[in-house]
Amino acid sequence: MLSILWIIIKIILIILLSILGIVIAGIFILLYVPFCYGAQFSWLEQKANGVLKVSWLFRMITVCLEIRDNQPAVKFLLFGRNLQRKKRSPNGKKDKSKKKEPVKSEKPAENALESDDNGQEVKQEEKEAISANTQEPALEKEIIPETEEKSEEKAGIFDKGKAFIHRLRENLIRVFRKIQSFWDKLKAGKVKWDQWMELYHDERTQASIRLLKREGIRILKRVCPKKFHANLHVGLGDPAATGMLSGAVACLMPVYEDAVCLEPDFEKAVLEGDVMVKGKIRLGIFVVTAFRIWKDKNMRFLIKRFMVTVQP
Repeated sequence: MLSILWIIIKIILIILLSILGIVIAGIFILLYVPFCYGAQFSWLEQKANGVLKVSWLFRMITVCLEIRDNQPAVKFLLFGRNLQRKKRSPNGKKDKSKKKEPVKSEKPAENALESDDNGQEVKQEEKEAISANTQEPALEKEIIPETEEKSEEKAGIFDKGKAFIHRLRENLIRVFRKIQSFWDKLKAGKVKWDQWMELYHDERTQASIRLLKREGIRILKRVCPKKFHANLHVGLGDPAATGMLSGAVACLMPVYEDAVCLEPDFEKAVLEGDVMVKGKIRLGIFVVTAFRIWKDKNMRFLIKRFMVTVQP
């Protein structure tokens, strides 16, 4: 009995260890197997053509963005096969269903005559009601005496003056409060500015900034494309501006060496050419960089002080 129980425990431990190994292997593959990217782009006669590919796991999984005559299309490839289904051509069958014409109902002449008579009677009753309603307000106007109208005019002038003074007082109070709040914001802003300057000039903050610069340059070196080539035919429409551009590109030749070939056009404004880029990105670089930044004491001090300073 104990031997059977021990065998079951062994099997469970083997299964758990195998699952743990698979998870760890998957994490390492995700972090250290690079994402390869490549792009080829051309612009000729106002038409864009190109391909942008991002592949992972030795090109088993690929995302492809194609541009053909200014029309983009996205493809998802698994082991080189397109996962998107092709659209089937629609069947050109015509609908045989015919629209049914509405059947016109013919009313007998007697019902039409009766409706005409009823309509004339209703119109006469409406005219009499309208004439009676128009006479009532005229009689009411004659009943109102002239003395009441004068007293109402005087009361209206007094109320308008009182309302104007009240509005003027409220507007003055509102303007004064806005000026006071603006002055308070200026004082608070000056206090915040002094805090930020004190934090910036601190030695630990400067050490953290140097660390961020160093790690950022390291990431850029790893992420930048390893292969780059461009053939460009450029004209700015102004010979002087085109000459300045070609001179600036020539000054940067030690950086890119023979990767860029520029053909200036001093007669007309034109932009044509093709570009090719290839490179690799590993997610493990970002994880290692984040761990280094988090481990630094100066950086942790800066984060704490930053959170305190940001709070209102």
